[in-house]
Amino acid sequence: MRRLVSLLAEARRRRLFRTTGLYIVGGWVLLQVADLALESLELPGGLLRYFWLIAFAGFPLALLFGWYYDITADGIRKTPAANDAPAESLDLRIPDYAIIAALAIVAGVVTAGLLDQARMDASSFDDGIAVLPLDNLSGEENQAYFAAGMHDALITSLSRIAALRVVSRTSTLRVDTALSMPEVGDTLGVRYVIEGSVAREDNRVRIIVQLIDAVNDAHIWADSYDREFSSVLTLQNDVARAIAEAINVRLSDTEDAILREDRPVDPEIYDAYLRGMHLINQESMNERRLGITILEEVVEKDPRNALAYAGLGYGYAMLGHSAIPLWMSPASKLATRRALELDDSLAEAHLSVGSLNLYYERDFPAAELHLRRATELNPSLAEAWLHLAYLLELYGYSDEALSYGERAVRLDPLSTFMLVNTGALYWVRGRYEEALQHVEKTLQVDPGNGFARWVEASVYRDAGQLGKALDVAQAIRNDPAWGFTYALVLARLGRVEEARSELRKLEGPPPHVLALAMLNAQLGQNDEVVRWMELMRDEMPHPWYPWLLGWMPDMKPVYDNPRMREMAEEIGLPNSL
Repeated sequence: MRRLVSLLAEARRRRLFRTTGLYIVGGWVLLQVADLALESLELPGGLLRYFWLIAFAGFPLALLFGWYYDITADGIRKTPAANDAPAESLDLRIPDYAIIAALAIVAGVVTAGLLDQARMDASSFDDGIAVLPLDNLSGEENQAYFAAGMHDALITSLSRIAALRVVSRTSTLRVDTALSMPEVGDTLGVRYVIEGSVAREDNRVRIIVQLIDAVNDAHIWADSYDREFSSVLTLQNDVARAIAEAINVRLSDTEDAILREDRPVDPEIYDAYLRGMHLINQESMNERRLGITILEEVVEKDPRNALAYAGLGYGYAMLGHSAIPLWMSPASKLATRRALELDDSLAEAHLSVGSLNLYYERDFPAAELHLRRATELNPSLAEAWLHLAYLLELYGYSDEALSYGERAVRLDPLSTFMLVNTGALYWVRGRYEEALQHVEKTLQVDPGNGFARWVEASVYRDAGQLGKALDVAQAIRNDPAWGFTYALVLARLGRVEEARSELRKLEGPPPHVLALAMLNAQLGQNDEVVRWMELMRDEMPHPWYPWLLGWMPDMKPVYDNPRMREMAEEIGLPNSL
């Protein structure tokens, strides 16, 4: 007790209580000024928390300074010790200046770090924008495809602006419309939200749009546009330029020129294009096939329609990238390359060609060239970032791959494709907690997603939680694409005969080549693994073939097989795989 009394007396003598009071008053004034500044500059109010952090971080430094030094009319002086003789000089010496400089540097680093984080948070929040599905005011349900097409076109026009982060259509279609506007912004990770409606009457199109600040649910700007159908693409560009101006986004000269370009369309051809793309964007494989058929008719009538060729390439890619892919036909190669020949500025065309290079032609330098070009032309094209992530994984650039995967998720936060594929990247890197977080988000959107269950079971298996892995695998045992997960877990549990029984069910016809390669690897059947891998390479090309050679954890038992190494070298994969 005596020590406490002595300490309080010394603190009083060193005027530490006065220092504390002055710091609290000064901090309060700083926070009030910051609050007013954020409001006047129309910055997110959430940034105020960084000023609170600066105030708290500086408090112990202020106490430390106040304990050793006094600020007097003659400048800064050392606080004399209680038993110092009055005649002793209290002038600062070199060590004192060093201490004060060190305290100032620490305070500066803390402040700069917090403000830099605030700046990055403000930037990532402010540049985010989402276009909600447009209401169909045409009065006819069969015009829903037109409203959907206009929604897509507006997203595409905005995505050409590099300074904007535009959320992909998949996520805007899935967001719960019952949420408040701030909740919509939080769910999609954006500050700005666009709502609107579209109506088509004969050969005229009318669109009404309004721009909302999702942070405070404030309406910033609204306008309506009425054009001839033949000018529908120009209309979309006009809307995009107006939105950019409303939120003070500066366009580059190239972006401005692109958005001012007059691009008339043939109403009949463009209407068919919209119907085809609407079907391709559905979940049903049958609807996607019908959409492809419509687009094939479009390019037959209009052989120079780059948009339709790009849509065809995308449609084929959607059919081809799965556990049991539908093989890419010669028509798909024609479509992707023809789109690029007709319009080299179409990001979607570069995406289609890059995907073809990556998954089927295994031309990795060309794939990287086209995918990176796609991200330059459309920085908000989530698919391009994700495919780049998987390309980088092949070459061992895991950190960059994960950052690209996360970027894809940020651009399309409710897309199960982005979420689960990024989760798989974390799984392979042994970062199981992050992998499960992405799986959980995927299953919240799509509880029956077999791919997500496969990743989930694989994470539990590789983390040694075999009981949980078996439970998850049993839940999808009858899934035609992902049911083989059950056999993989059985093999890890040592239940070899049961695993072999499951394996025989996978031999077809047609054989499930992906599952057969992985399961034989788990069972140590090297010759069988090579046989199925050669089949994937030559007769039944599978998009996952390169990753099976040097990335998939299930294949680790056979990575050292000389024949596997030869196959990796054949397609130019690093020897380290």
